[in-house]
Amino acid sequence: MKKVALLIGMGTLLFSACKKNADAPPPADSLYNENEAVITGYDFSECACCGGYIISIVNNPPYGKDFLAMELPENMQLQPNSVYPVYVKMKWQVVDSPLCNGRYIEVVSMQKK
Repeated sequence: MKKVALLIGMGTLLFSACKKNADAPPPADSLYNENEAVITGYDFSECACCGGYIISIVNNPPYGKDFLAMELPENMQLQPNSVYPVYVKMKWQVVDSPLCNGRYIEVVSMQKK
């Protein structure tokens, strides 16, 4: 009886931990998007899906979460220790990465506002 209760409890925990992510990124195969954005800082974390410039896309529903970009175009001349926030207009696309669930983007072009 204890084993059955334990299995039911573990099954309940397993399924209750799953949820649909409402902030899913745009599909990785979409064309480049052009948006205003704010570079809010640099993520110095060292994990599999961490690190890079933290970029918030302005007025981009329903994709309201922040993205990370490992590199910015050379014309930006920003460093991880630069002064933030930096307001920009950019062309970008989600990097196809099954591990990081669309958290990383590739910035094709960017200019300060």
